[in-house]
Amino acid sequence: MTLNYSCIDGRKINIRYLNKGANTLAIIPIAEENQILIFTGRVSASGVLYGANQYEWHTKNKTAILRNINTDSTVFCDEIE
Repeated sequence: MTLNYSCIDGRKINIRYLNKGANTLAIIPIAEENQILIFTGRVSASGVLYGANQYEWHTKNKTAILRNINTDSTVFCDEIE
């Protein structure tokens, strides 16, 4: 399944989610790294939290947050059609 997001910093992100049983992956292009990273997911108290390297992608309903743990930068995104 592929979902599209529009973020407050103007970027558009197309994310592919892969789910098989309890295993969840998100394939996310990271502009700062100029590459695509594969995030592993786990259910959290509020949505799903994915992680790869120093990045976190947290989704709940139609909203998401992309966070760089090293720089403490956060970008808020909304799912779009």
